[in-house]
Amino acid sequence: MTIKKHLLNWYAKHQRVLPFRGSNNPYHIWISEIMAQQTQIDTMIPYYERWMSVFPTIESVANASEVEILKMWEGLGYYRRARFIHQAAKKIMNDYQGVFPHEYEEVRSLPGIGDYTAGAIMSIAFNSAVVAVDGNVVRVISRLYGIHENPSKRTTLDIIKNHMAPFLDNENNHLLTQAWMELGALVCTPKNPKCNDCPLKSFCYANQYNKQSELPMVVKKSLIKKEFYDVILNFSDETIFMSLDDSDGLMQGMYRLPQVSETIREERPVFVSKHIYSHKTWAMNVFVNQLDNTENVIPIKIKELKNVPIITAHKKIIDKIIKR
Repeated sequence: MTIKKHLLNWYAKHQRVLPFRGSNNPYHIWISEIMAQQTQIDTMIPYYERWMSVFPTIESVANASEVEILKMWEGLGYYRRARFIHQAAKKIMNDYQGVFPHEYEEVRSLPGIGDYTAGAIMSIAFNSAVVAVDGNVVRVISRLYGIHENPSKRTTLDIIKNHMAPFLDNENNHLLTQAWMELGALVCTPKNPKCNDCPLKSFCYANQYNKQSELPMVVKKSLIKKEFYDVILNFSDETIFMSLDDSDGLMQGMYRLPQVSETIREERPVFVSKHIYSHKTWAMNVFVNQLDNTENVIPIKIKELKNVPIITAHKKIIDKIIKR
């Protein structure tokens, strides 16, 4: 059998049951792909199901307020993704009469959609002959064909796409896209790949030459920066003071507790909290009812917090203190 037949047979038997799998609705595929960026599938599934229960259509997304969109995204991080979805939904309603566009360049032009996401939507929803290259696919193809080049470079992605192009046809593109990604997620994993379970092991360069740990090329990441802050939780029985400050440019539209670079305070913090992002870590000294300036804060009823989008780093602090 050919690589393609081996891969599709394996996928038919071993694919995971996922709430967005089996659908050719481009809206469902779009949201699942955006949510899966920087997020493990098992983690994002509850968010996806909750999102679809509240926003079942593109129109419902376009008609929602930004606060409602961000609240539904709360906990997933990288909040620009949610704002881009909101902007794209409005563009689809205005420019395409609410119908998700069917052409690659039109899909690619939507806010927040890059080459990979456009390729995934076009191939899975419309069975178009377009390849979609995510991290899983980079790993599978690099090992399969012995590609030693830097996977972060555009030229390497072009090499990978060229290797995938011959598998495209008029029938199975939607299955192939998902099969490549699933093989990388379940078998051809970054560490300890399950080569004995791989349907492509007899074709695989890395398996033949024992190069699994070397491919794809490991690109050294920059050191994760650690930032130190004082966080002030100022509240009464009914009200808590929040801020919409977005000095770091990451969480526009999200509420947070007043936070300043670490200072020397006479009192000890109530506790110390830590939150890890992909590119930095926040170390936070948490103080209660020591707010120095109330000019830039917003009083919010504690009972209304459930309707307010709050950054995860501070939501954990609020939950801990309020519950105590």
